[in-house]
Amino acid sequence: MGKVKIVLFLGVLNILVPFLGLPSAWKTALFILIGLSLIALAYSLREAKKQNAGEIKTGSSSDSYPG
Repeated sequence: MGKVKIVLFLGVLNILVPFLGLPSAWKTALFILIGLSLIALAYSLREAKKQNAGEIKTGSSSDSYPG
């Protein structure tokens, strides 16, 4: 599962937590865990985007063909 799909899943889970009928302490713990997970994933996605932006992409190929 890709990171973007995990972020989407955590967002949906965040919306559903209040309606699950869990005790207040469990809800608070789940909100904290989901929030920290979203922060970590967003940071890793940001770092991956920075690394991809730094790569130089060329259209030329280094293959050599016999004459």
